[in-house]
Amino acid sequence: MFRALNASEIVLATATAITFALAPRPLAATVLLVALAVTLAVQVVVLRPRLEARSALIIDGVTPPKSRAHLAYIALEGAKVLMLATFGIVLMFAG
Repeated sequence: MFRALNASEIVLATATAITFALAPRPLAATVLLVALAVTLAVQVVVLRPRLEARSALIIDGVTPPKSRAHLAYIALEGAKVLMLATFGIVLMFAG
């Protein structure tokens, strides 16, 4: 599930980055786009592999050590929601 969600996010982020490369945009929107891309990269490269490894252990019947990776993933999702809302507002008033 997370793999499909992250793949769609990567496609949309790439399309947005290409659009930004073709047309001038406000600096605030560019900063937010970079922050969103970094947040997504942390989720995909750092947290998701840890969560997948933990899931595999649980499926195999092993009790894994405690981890805060899931909470970190949720926190980053919340941050992305706030950044996306701000991104939309910045673009709405940039015109």
